[in-house]
Amino acid sequence: MTLISRQPKEELPVDNQVEDRVEYYRNLARAVREDGLKKILAAPVKSSYNRTFKEWNKTQRDYKMELASRLQTINEFCREETGVSLVKEPEIPNLDI
Repeated sequence: MTLISRQPKEELPVDNQVEDRVEYYRNLARAVREDGLKKILAAPVKSSYNRTFKEWNKTQRDYKMELASRLQTINEFCREETGVSLVKEPEIPNLDI
């Protein structure tokens, strides 16, 4: 996901600023992960319907998908702003054919 801005794209900030921004995104991701973990552990495994409010209760799976989406969004913003990914990318081995 790339945000479209009307201003010309500026160069990446100096190393200290990049490190500060990466640390900001890491702390944000940790906070989101902790909050998500609390919701996951409190949620039921099976889905259930709440007759009073006429809606389905969120399950652990729903919260896991929501958490993954939020963390991916934070990583995308960090990569776009600083050029550094918070997630370690898997290494793809070179295959000789």
